[in-house]
Amino acid sequence: FRIWDTPCPPLLEHSLIDPAILPQPCLLGTIQTRICIGMTFFIACNSIYAIHSHTNTQPFARSTLMTLAPRRRDEVAWVYVPIQGDIAEFWLNADRRQCFLFRLGPVRDAFIGPYIMQLSNFVLVKRPLTLTYRKNGPMPISFLGAYSEEHRLQITTPPPTKYSPPPSLRNPYFSSASLKHASRVRIFYLPGTKLCRGLIIQYEDGQRALGQCRVGIDLVAEYTRPHAGTTRRVPGRPFHLL
Repeated sequence: FRIWDTPCPPLLEHSLIDPAILPQPCLLGTIQTRICIGMTFFIACNSIYAIHSHTNTQPFARSTLMTLAPRRRDEVAWVYVPIQGDIAEFWLNADRRQCFLFRLGPVRDAFIGPYIMQLSNFVLVKRPLTLTYRKNGPMPISFLGAYSEEHRLQITTPPPTKYSPPPSLRNPYFSSASLKHASRVRIFYLPGTKLCRGLIIQYEDGQRALGQCRVGIDLVAEYTRPHAGTTRRVPGRPFHLL
């Protein structure tokens, strides 16, 4: 049998890559995109250990963090994806299901997981209403598919992206964004310091998050109509945004 975290789960045959691969029993988690205003992925060692779906009733991710083992809480990086409006496309690597892309608009992509694009089949779902993943206790989770009322899952080639090859670093989490047309920037600081942990850039048509944005937890400073930012390196610490 399968245990869902929602009383109204989507049809398996319309939402999973391959329902036959699911073990019995298993616990399935869902993200309802219509009420989701953002997602926080808790990542360590190139694996996703938990996901928090930010909603108006659950705007902060601390409750999801506390479901992890104490040691894991200290290890995970917080990767936040702000969502305004619908998710246009959801791309999932069918071979490595912790590698996926959200297409949130014509020029707004959010790529999560190891950068593995070549020689991989991807599943594409347009305008998904429900994202489905397998919960696996203390082990990493894995995405299984998505459900859309209008579109079915398609097996396809890797999504076209503008990303460069990954830098030669060990398990990096890198992100970038332009300040062009930015109306506001929110900077998240490490507690008790002026060290930048992450930032959220507001545009006319949406948002983009860089670094670790621990929404509702870290101290935040807000700036309007930014044109430039400067940094300096603090030995042994993240960049300090000046």
